[in-house]
Amino acid sequence: MNILRMTLLPLLLLLTWSISWCQRDTIDLNGTWSFSVDSLRAGIPHRWFANGLPPGARQPVTVPHTWNTMSGLETYAGMGWYERTVSIPRSWGEKAIFLHFSAVYHDATVWVNGTIAGEHRGSGFTPFRLDVTKLIRPGAANVVRVAADNAYSRVSIPFDRSFDWPNDGGLIRSVMALALPPSGIEKLQVSGVPRTTPQGIEGTLHVSFGLRRATTTGLTYQITVHKDRQEGEPPVVQMGFPVDRVNGSCSQTITLPRVQPWNVDTPALYTCEVRLLNHGTLVDRLACTFGFREIRTEGTQIILNDQPVRLMGVEWMPGSSLPGGMAESREQMIGMLQKMRGVNAVFTRFHWQQDDAVYDWCDRHGILVQEEVPLWGGATPLNDTILTLARGHLDEMIAAHYNHPSIVMWGVGNELASKEPAIVTGVRDLYRYAKALDPTRLVNYVSNKAAFSGGRDAIGQGDVLMFNEYQDTWYQGDPARVGGMLDTLHLDYPGKPVVISEYGVCEPAFQGGDERRTLDMVYHTAVYESKPYVAGAIYFCLNDYRTHVGEAGEGVLKRRVHGVYDMEGNAKRSVQVLRRMSSPLKVINVPWKGKHLLELKIVGGGGLPSYLCSGYTLYWSAPGQPYQGGQRVALPDLRANGSVNVGLDDFAGNTVVVTIVRPTGEVVDTWDFAVDHAQ
Repeated sequence: MNILRMTLLPLLLLLTWSISWCQRDTIDLNGTWSFSVDSLRAGIPHRWFANGLPPGARQPVTVPHTWNTMSGLETYAGMGWYERTVSIPRSWGEKAIFLHFSAVYHDATVWVNGTIAGEHRGSGFTPFRLDVTKLIRPGAANVVRVAADNAYSRVSIPFDRSFDWPNDGGLIRSVMALALPPSGIEKLQVSGVPRTTPQGIEGTLHVSFGLRRATTTGLTYQITVHKDRQEGEPPVVQMGFPVDRVNGSCSQTITLPRVQPWNVDTPALYTCEVRLLNHGTLVDRLACTFGFREIRTEGTQIILNDQPVRLMGVEWMPGSSLPGGMAESREQMIGMLQKMRGVNAVFTRFHWQQDDAVYDWCDRHGILVQEEVPLWGGATPLNDTILTLARGHLDEMIAAHYNHPSIVMWGVGNELASKEPAIVTGVRDLYRYAKALDPTRLVNYVSNKAAFSGGRDAIGQGDVLMFNEYQDTWYQGDPARVGGMLDTLHLDYPGKPVVISEYGVCEPAFQGGDERRTLDMVYHTAVYESKPYVAGAIYFCLNDYRTHVGEAGEGVLKRRVHGVYDMEGNAKRSVQVLRRMSSPLKVINVPWKGKHLLELKIVGGGGLPSYLCSGYTLYWSAPGQPYQGGQRVALPDLRANGSVNVGLDDFAGNTVVVTIVRPTGEVVDTWDFAVDHAQ
């Protein structure tokens, strides 16, 4: 049995936030719903789905919603019911009507007007939609009821209690109704690859999509590409093609003579619109954003758009902003993403699938992402049931998020019992499955055991060796052996890049506070930097975070104290250290030159991080003055270990503040220097 199933849903159609919803008739179903706890699981035998929620037990809530931030329900794991009346326009009568759920944790059963519309089980963080055309009454009021269940389950991913984040149940992300033309476009996938030629950078564009209930002849389609958010500009390309296979898929590869690649400092986006026509009459249109970006490995290097990179990043654990929890608002999520970028992170991973709004932001701000199936912890098996669920997760997350250029890697598990043969075999199977769905990205497994003796590890199945390194904390080892441990990993699995996928200090499990966190960060990063086969490091964690297995706090405040920000978003002293260490440029005072009041050497990182810095700007300003009001110097392109000297000749004060700004307008860091007017 496929546990992750859709009943009464002939086609599982997964749409992304990046699709322009204005091309579809939609009704936002966020806002006020009625909610009832069902701790006795009486709802189904008492037919709440048809009779309605009990009048004395219902209360209004605002969706997105989780009950686990409500008083008295902080640790509740069970069933909760939602109900809302929806008015559907009469004009939708000739269209296909769907309910789209961005995420319901972790099991959902949906009824419309008392009749079951479908189920979604074992995957609480992936979007799904249900065809309710035959159940909805256009021009009338319709009642939607949803039973959500977050009971710990051995037939769900995450498995049972084996995960390190909150078990927040409910309609945790957005809900909408949408109407589609009866025949039209589905599952639009767009990718672009840049290539450097003597004439400039050309792009290879690949567009594919399916057709829904298209049974007529005379179908054609038109592909139009524009630079994103450049209204009125002529298209980069516009081409028409015949549909040569009815009820099949359409696919085209087009070469564009000149494009701007997507990367961490110039995250250039394009829009691709597909218009479906029947004998010249518009039938349907759908668009998405995408970027021209390629990720691959070459020996022990990660290659981004033909350039070797060494990446510094940080992981953020969502679901910690209160009172939202896992139903936190878009503004709360963006606030944490801004903090991530504020410490110069260009690389992150998510232990579980995120809302499209997160990836939209990463698309526009140049953050590379590994999105993962939440297979977590040594207690999680990879039996037939869990592997079937995991394939369903991959189907849904890849279909939903394929067009996001920020996503460069898919993850198929974290800290499993990865030396057991069944786990190695299961990870290998999931790797192959993900590669078949999407050969354009890297696929990895994250291990906490690979560097220790005792047989082969599932880490070797991935494109990159991703290792969680906690030598002198969770592993209770000698920190002096970190370098040797990594060398062993490199020798055991040669020819692949190593990425440190986690490192850091968790309180109160380990003593020493933020001072220890800072020292640990500096020491471990320096060791990684000295190993040329280490292509990246992701610090854990950006924030102290809510989790049902935390060592600190109780109830809704149960947490792990693991971040450079606390759970309320207040910075610790370690924030500035992480920011400085993650800067792609180093600023060095060279006073012995004697030619200027102040002379600085700006050096491109040669260790961690290391990537081409193009379009950066340096500002001189007085303390307390906005940097934009000071003197401005455009820096040349700086590659690894490249440098340029910059001199200041006209400055009246004794202290100058130096600010370096990315081409995106984000501040890299600031430095204070004394000015010697006597020289």
